[in-house]
Amino acid sequence: MVLVHEAKLKLTPLPAFQELIVVKYESFDDALQAVEILVKSDPTAIKTVDEKTLDLAREDEIYHRVKVFVADEGLRPTLTINLVEFSGNEKSELRAKVDQLAQIIHERKNIWGSYGLLSN
Repeated sequence: MVLVHEAKLKLTPLPAFQELIVVKYESFDDALQAVEILVKSDPTAIKTVDEKTLDLAREDEIYHRVKVFVADEGLRPTLTINLVEFSGNEKSELRAKVDQLAQIIHERKNIWGSYGLLSN
């Protein structure tokens, strides 16, 4: 048995602003290859969600709330998504990063269609 008498914690305050961009792909490989490009916009995190997880999401009772972010785009199936998260205390700095990522998305062929933006 271990008894802890004292512990020091170093807490980091939560950022004031967050934005999440959902980027859609036709293949898992495209999503993984795009990460190298997406990091150029200096995100806080990038999470890749594969086809199996998206299929499970489509069967979930809350699908109607996230449908716009995981639905197919016309004839192009959404088989994988990257969730690109930005956070910080300066809204203008966040906006610049999001705009930079939007420009990158529009310049690429395998990062296609629309991307969703969720923010606070």
